Amino acid sequence: MSNIALFQLMLDVRSRRGPDVFFPMFFGEYERSTEGKNRIYYFVKTDNREGVIAEFQKIGLDISHVIFLDLHHSRFKSVLDNFQLFSKLIRYRINVLHLLTYIGEEEYLHFLKFIKQLPRIIAPKLAFTVTYNGIPTAFEKDYDKRFAKDRAKYGKLFSSIQFDGILTWYDSFRDFALKHPMFSYRPIVYSIKSRFCDYSRFHPIVKEKIIMWASALVNYKGPMMFLQAIDILYKKEPLLFIDWKIVIAGSGPMESEMREFILSRRLSMCELITDVSDISELLNRSMCYVSTQEIDNFPSLAMNEAMGAGNVIIARNVGRTDLFVKEGKNGFLTKTDDATGLAESIGIFLKDSSNHKTMMDHSIHLTKTVHTPSNFIRQMDEFWGSVIGTK
Repeated sequence: MSNIALFQLMLDVRSRRGPDVFFPMFFGEYERSTEGKNRIYYFVKTDNREGVIAEFQKIGLDISHVIFLDLHHSRFKSVLDNFQLFSKLIRYRINVLHLLTYIGEEEYLHFLKFIKQLPRIIAPKLAFTVTYNGIPTAFEKDYDKRFAKDRAKYGKLFSSIQFDGILTWYDSFRDFALKHPMFSYRPIVYSIKSRFCDYSRFHPIVKEKIIMWASALVNYKGPMMFLQAIDILYKKEPLLFIDWKIVIAGSGPMESEMREFILSRRLSMCELITDVSDISELLNRSMCYVSTQEIDNFPSLAMNEAMGAGNVIIARNVGRTDLFVKEGKNGFLTKTDDATGLAESIGIFLKDSSNHKTMMDHSIHLTKTVHTPSNFIRQMDEFWGSVIGTK
């Protein structure tokens, strides 16, 4: 049995995102599991210890293995950070320090470099998690300028630190790492094949004729593609939408554009909700969830939650989305990657009401047999075992 330290920075000024929700949940599942092969600790660096403790207690987390690290701001920040972390690594005999998220170099690079300089006999292995799907795009020859900041941010990280292992949500990153010169030292790169969510919160209740779209209102999430698809289908077959409601939940810079589109196209069945912090009730009542994210839809936490809530899933056929969406069984993958293809898939769903219950039930079946805490724990132990086995 090895000692694993999960490291995560949680700041009050930063809104909680998918990884900030998922990893505390994973830690709790691992702590309660009898299947885990390692002892894990949760190293949390925060500017609001009481607030984080309250969040963890709210989800029933045992904080006895949560190790809080102080946030330093003085001119001796690097020295204090390094000493603080080093003392914890020694005290808990950590074999692998696993970074769960990466915000920027100020809070990370100095202590990562410090650890890589330690004698091998006391230095833990270093692991990193890639939860952002835009990294390969940022480094492509003709990369989209929207990803310029990501190129600088991750370029400095990967050029400065040789990680022993990288856990990735995406096959695209694994393929990128295998050929990019930044990774010529060949770290272990492991891409997951299943995940899970909080199924105690996401489960079907009395279903209503609701089609859900939920995400940030930003370009790469594709909210306008969704509205354009609804518009295309409504113009062609308006009767399909009788008694149906389209709910868009999210906030972001595209809100005004979307409201204007809904109004100008007279899509009265569409409702844009921007002040919702918990979409569980909406997903538990809806019958269909649509994702238009570019690059990849796996392992979208929102999509996983929608499956747990018993939704038919319609999504762009990008990346490994087919790990969540089984064509014709629990959802539909678009035949063409545009609004027309999405409209066609939504139309197929609306026209075949006799199959809705079977497909909704299959989404739930996948969460009980494939995308489970046990399977995710097994993958993590397999990854850590590979990292520990490196020279």
